Amino acid sequence: MRIFDAHCHIEKTLQGYNLQTQHRNIIFNDVDLYKRLQVEVDAQDTKTLLFDFRRNLDFVTEQATKKAIQGFKVHSRIQKLNVSGYEELYDAFQTVEAEKLPVVFDAFYTGSELEYQPNLEKIVEFARLFPNNTVIIAHCGGYRVLEYLQHLKNINNIVFELSFSLSYLQYSSVYRDFELLLRFGDRNRIIFGTDFPYVDAQDQLKVFLKMADDLNMNETDREKILYTNAKKLFIGGSE
Repeated sequence: MRIFDAHCHIEKTLQGYNLQTQHRNIIFNDVDLYKRLQVEVDAQDTKTLLFDFRRNLDFVTEQATKKAIQGFKVHSRIQKLNVSGYEELYDAFQTVEAEKLPVVFDAFYTGSELEYQPNLEKIVEFARLFPNNTVIIAHCGGYRVLEYLQHLKNINNIVFELSFSLSYLQYSSVYRDFELLLRFGDRNRIIFGTDFPYVDAQDQLKVFLKMADDLNMNETDREKILYTNAKKLFIGGSE
């Protein structure tokens, strides 16, 4: 069984990470953290950097142009991005659009700052404005996964990413909605991730494999979700 962890963080080190993977995509939600710890990323792994368009656009653009990163991250709560801020995001993204890097949108709903929660309507708008960039829905919308599935499933450059939500929500009613995503979603556009260290990486895999077993998912589709789809996104090439 090959694994590509499409959503993993370095918090000082990767100590405690407990999966054997071929590749990991390391997410940096802070430019200063990236500057300090990018050297900790193993050679076979890839890097996704916060698209910090308000404070560090030139640096992020430079990293993309130099091929030092393999993806961008948009995090509405960290970036204090409300509805009125998306036009600024769209304008800034035109400077890196041609790099055709995937864009990871944090789509987990939590916390009391409701004005900075993920915005499904604006994510749809972004995907349509930049059809040559894959838009990755990190955490699949969290407790709103069914809503995200219904509104995004027919947009070809949307990919659903399973990190954090499976482990965190496995004892909630939303578990059935994730089963629905895996049953009826396009398995060419679903990828596995953990969100380590915020959940136990091994537990995240365990929950996914139980769902796959319950759905009688074939080995080809398991391989796509656990490995092949993410490899094509972040590294390229075909299997």
